[in-house]
Amino acid sequence: MKAPLIAFAWAGLAEIAIGAAGAVIVYWLNGKHLRAWRANLEAAVSLLKDSWPLVFSSIVTMIYMRIDQIMLGQMVGDKEVGVYSVAVRLAEVWYFIPMAIYSSVLPAVVEAKSVSDELFYSHLQQLYNLMALIGYAVAIPMTLLAGWIVKILFGAAYAEAGPMLALLIWAGMFVNLGVARSAFLTTMNWTRIHLVTVFLGCIINVALNFLLIHLMAAWGR
Repeated sequence: MKAPLIAFAWAGLAEIAIGAAGAVIVYWLNGKHLRAWRANLEAAVSLLKDSWPLVFSSIVTMIYMRIDQIMLGQMVGDKEVGVYSVAVRLAEVWYFIPMAIYSSVLPAVVEAKSVSDELFYSHLQQLYNLMALIGYAVAIPMTLLAGWIVKILFGAAYAEAGPMLALLIWAGMFVNLGVARSAFLTTMNWTRIHLVTVFLGCIINVALNFLLIHLMAAWGR
């Protein structure tokens, strides 16, 4: 539709608004009422103290998930970015799976921590096992079919993205395990440690990009 950039911003806002409306509707259907809500400044301040590292962690994560394409475009050129973007898009399309699982199981993990450490670590191990299994279940077939999938979806002009996809898809394994680690750190309320690890990962990513993109172009990313 050749929509301008602002249209995507409005679409993102609409998505959030619809999600919020859905949450309110479900809240009402369960016999709850927004009129019963009361502000609690003390609780708000306490939550903010615990959550601000997670807010900045999300910002840093967004930066290092996209900085590769920016650096590649500045250091090599738009053609390499186009091919690489295809591989990234197909590799990242699977990332919604671990995030959906995280949102679903986090309440159970937190509840297990309040019961006993043994139950807590048992739930964590199950989560790690599931994340690893999903990582392999996605990476292995995508590695074997990467070239064919790229040609079918984007055409022969992007054939070079096939081998890149076969390599990038294995990053999903580390994403899955990182999501599982987030469940542990969040439950333990070690949010500052989470921010430090994400920030260091971003710095290392940028430094390696500077070094390897010069040597290997898009493969260096």
